[in-house]
Amino acid sequence: MNELNHWHPVLLSKNIKQKPVGIKLCGQEIAVFRTQSGKIGAIEDICSHRKMRLSKGWVEGNRLVCPYHGWNYGCDGKGHSLSTPHLRFCTKNFDAIEKHGLIWIKASQSEAKFPSLDFENYHFVCALEHHINAPLELVVDINSEVEHAATTHTFFGHNISQVSEVEVKFDFSDREVVKFIETMPQKPLPKVIKRLFGISDTDRFVDKIEVHFSPLYKISQLYWENHKTGQIRKERIKSAFFFTPISEKETKWISLYYLASPRWGRIMFHLLQKRVLKHILNYEINRDKWVLENLADRSLEFDPMCLGRFDKTLVENRKRIQSIYRGQRQAVLLN
Repeated sequence: MNELNHWHPVLLSKNIKQKPVGIKLCGQEIAVFRTQSGKIGAIEDICSHRKMRLSKGWVEGNRLVCPYHGWNYGCDGKGHSLSTPHLRFCTKNFDAIEKHGLIWIKASQSEAKFPSLDFENYHFVCALEHHINAPLELVVDINSEVEHAATTHTFFGHNISQVSEVEVKFDFSDREVVKFIETMPQKPLPKVIKRLFGISDTDRFVDKIEVHFSPLYKISQLYWENHKTGQIRKERIKSAFFFTPISEKETKWISLYYLASPRWGRIMFHLLQKRVLKHILNYEINRDKWVLENLADRSLEFDPMCLGRFDKTLVENRKRIQSIYRGQRQAVLLN
């Protein structure tokens, strides 16, 4: 399956310690474990002997031990049996690394490039993980249009009465990346939020977005600008959203957030801004999750949907998901 050739974040680093963890990626069940030396291993979650889940076992040294009969495996998938030491067997293994506070996996021998996530002059805020009961494409859809912000989001976006004032500029010239910029009046915010992040009632909210397809992720830069002068406020939020398919009907949404030039200094950033932002960002994603999991129809066909002026990226994204991410060059989409 071509999707497995790309790097996918599957776990927050903090969620894998001494015990192995069973995950599912593109329908493939995988046992992820940390060796005593700190290396991350990822192998098919089934013992070659009697089909036990290896993720239910434990780690001894640099090997994952099956809890059924004690047969064990290295990060390369090669197995060893204490009862039958001359036996040669192995299970499927995957490339795995730990970076940016996440565990990443791809198919072994794949030459896929790792995404660039080095954001100079930005300070790390948090990493969030959400399990969405919706197909991958629908999760990408909600991340590629701003119209839902008026009814779904509490802190980011415009009021429904101001939707006609929202400006969107699309750029499909890059064959590898879909780009667009959304500019809108900022909906009213609590005074403490405005004070903490230096936002004015009359500011315009801007979301500058790039959607990449190998792997499938979105880079977003959020900032506020003075509606008269166009001057950008000091606080700017940058995020990287990774969309990892668990199965055809489930998606893991892993997000990384960063803040540029905290206006109150590093101490206040760590004591207050960081915590407030984490709460707000988690709340907003949970609102998107609620929408996705309450759709009346989660099929992927565009027909007979009626698409509006904000939905141009949906069709473009679907084409590139099929051709770049899934490797189906002759994919045909309904318009």
